Amino acid sequence: MPDRAVANGGDLTLLLLPPVPDLAKRADELLGLVRAVETPLVLAIRDMADVETEAGALRAEADGFLAMDRDGLSYLPADDSEPAVLTDTMTGELLGERHPGDIGNGGALLVLGNRSPNLETEEEGRDTSRGSPLHRRSPRHGTTEPRCRALVITGTHSAAGKTYLVTAFARYFADLGLRVAPFKGQNISNNARVVDGGEIGVAQYIQALAARRRPDVRMNPVLIKPQSGGSHVLMLGHYDDRLSALPWRLRKPPAWRLVSDALHGLMDEHDLVIIEGAGSPAEPGQYRNDLVNMRIAREAEAPVLLVSDAGRGGGVAHCYGTWHLLPEDDRALVKGFILNRFWANGNPRMLDASRRYLERVTSLPTLGVVPELPYTLPEEDSYSLSRTSAKRQKRMAVVAYPHMSNFDEFTPVSTSGTTDIVWARDPGDLAGAELVVLPGSKDVPASARWLRDTGLADVIRGYAASGGRILAICGGLQLAGMSFKDDADVEGTGQGLGLLTLDTVYEEEKIQRTGSFTFGRLTGPWQRLSGITVDGYEIRHGRTRTTSDREIIPGGLAFVRENVLAVYFHGVFENAKALEAVLGIRSEPHADLERTFDGLAESLSAHLDMRQVERIALG
Repeated sequence: MPDRAVANGGDLTLLLLPPVPDLAKRADELLGLVRAVETPLVLAIRDMADVETEAGALRAEADGFLAMDRDGLSYLPADDSEPAVLTDTMTGELLGERHPGDIGNGGALLVLGNRSPNLETEEEGRDTSRGSPLHRRSPRHGTTEPRCRALVITGTHSAAGKTYLVTAFARYFADLGLRVAPFKGQNISNNARVVDGGEIGVAQYIQALAARRRPDVRMNPVLIKPQSGGSHVLMLGHYDDRLSALPWRLRKPPAWRLVSDALHGLMDEHDLVIIEGAGSPAEPGQYRNDLVNMRIAREAEAPVLLVSDAGRGGGVAHCYGTWHLLPEDDRALVKGFILNRFWANGNPRMLDASRRYLERVTSLPTLGVVPELPYTLPEEDSYSLSRTSAKRQKRMAVVAYPHMSNFDEFTPVSTSGTTDIVWARDPGDLAGAELVVLPGSKDVPASARWLRDTGLADVIRGYAASGGRILAICGGLQLAGMSFKDDADVEGTGQGLGLLTLDTVYEEEKIQRTGSFTFGRLTGPWQRLSGITVDGYEIRHGRTRTTSDREIIPGGLAFVRENVLAVYFHGVFENAKALEAVLGIRSEPHADLERTFDGLAESLSAHLDMRQVERIALG
């Protein structure tokens, strides 16, 4: 068998083997096969008990094991954590028409997870049935029917500016009177918003607002929320515990059908779907069977615009290299390049010679050079947050634990021009703050440990004891309390800072809802919030009670003790009256966001050949 193995770049190579007696003694032979196809190993054995008795010798080399028993196919992580039973849908996606029970008496299935995804056969990966670009073959009806257009915006690398370009294109095409929807097959972010049907990443939420559409979960069908030791996977807005238990290689096959259905559902209802890619569309280790780049472009029969960050230097080379690495069929989908984030004070003519060369070797247009723009949209990840201070009149410290979530709600403060946000990661960062915020957290127990390890826990307690204002939000509310208990096994158990007498219990059912929240009568440092109503949202597993502190909003939604205020809802800083009450900032966050959308659309007209973009997107 090893002599027939091929390093094919696949994510999962499925090899149906005859019975393998005395598996432990044949470990070297099997590992030779693994090395031949350049993959880590996942091994399926007929009986789950055999994993310990027969496959022990392979355990050190394995990502985990697939095992068969009466319940079907299960995934057993190599670290001895709890197994995850695959649903019939997952099993079907992994094995195709073959059911585990059909493998045969004593048979074993060797599943090899490779360095780059490739679950498609060559025929499946190549669309040979494309007709006119104005029509598609409907997977539901089997007939040819008119369809909407789609446009993919992907980048030569992460942080090329795809997110705000999709936002800008969404407003631009919406201004043309089109029904526009954003789409990203899979997003990785702890910043999420509650929409129709559950949660989506904040980027697609903002893009939907730019498109003047009501956000819904199909715009981001798979959302991955990182936490210590793994991640939570949300499918169509809701936590999927079985998929979350699987390694990333096994998540993709069952997720693809859901991603594809969401994409086609949006295409059926809109004139244009603007699709955001992720990372690089040509990265060899991520190329095949991805959920966000060229597979989506093939599925939607969509033209692709390739974006590179020209401000870093090498943008033209990045464009050519990415285009050149793509297989020929996918390369044909790329219709142009955008050089993005060029220095605001630079002369774009500097790039003319490079642009001409790129157009000559690819026969594709460079559609323009977009400068750094003075518009700010909410960030998706904490790596984008600067610790530097602009030395403004006021200073607000947000405690930036590694699993901080939903920090996009502080954008109105950072763009106010009057208040600095310091992302506090060590005790000295709290010095001089007139407000300390404990933000949301995707992993409250890990955040509590981090606070203790960094010394911030003691400094925060001292800050509170000295009368400094502390505002705790959602996970921060739980951290500000006494304890959190997790019998549902969704987050973990631990001790809080003890700033408030709050005890939290995690429940399996997650609260995901929007609402209007009105503060009761407050005194002292929070007096100006009395009677103010905040439109916000809740995302939480926790339910909290107090033993002695005042519940300022009924239903366990907000608690206060003198200078410490804790709320379960997000959105305080996105409400004009609350923003002024807490920090004295006079702003209209929603109006400011609308002006940002309009400004981004105007910038496209100023710096890109939008007539050519319209021809590419709309035909």
